[in-house]
Amino acid sequence: MTPAGGASADGTRTSRPATVTARAVAGDGAANRSSWSSAVRGKAVPTTAGRPPGLTATAGAGSIEVRWSAPTDSHSGSIVRYAVWVYDKGTPTNHSRIIGYPASARSAEVTGVTAGHEYVILVCAWNASGEGKPSMSDTGVPG
Repeated sequence: MTPAGGASADGTRTSRPATVTARAVAGDGAANRSSWSSAVRGKAVPTTAGRPPGLTATAGAGSIEVRWSAPTDSHSGSIVRYAVWVYDKGTPTNHSRIIGYPASARSAEVTGVTAGHEYVILVCAWNASGEGKPSMSDTGVPG
């Protein structure tokens, strides 16, 4: 698509709304042009990576070992990092998000958890469009 002025629309920033108009051009481009369409304003929808499959959470003494596989959907080739969310079911407002696991990571050890508490672990993949939808583990109860 080439908007007025000849600039390519492929480089449109997804974080900002854009106004687009269009018209048909036949033949050599100098003649046979339709009038411009009404302006349409919208925002490109970014596409985040898919859910990391195969998520498991194994509770141990004072820690939870988390493992996952890399997503394989069409937007997962550009993963830059993973985030791990830790929810203590005994205190639902008490949660942590740990960001910084590299794109090559497939496991994490969550420490500082309380023995006997039930935890739910979520893992999200990040790409240039942001944080993707999470995979959620079964409940883990550290000893």
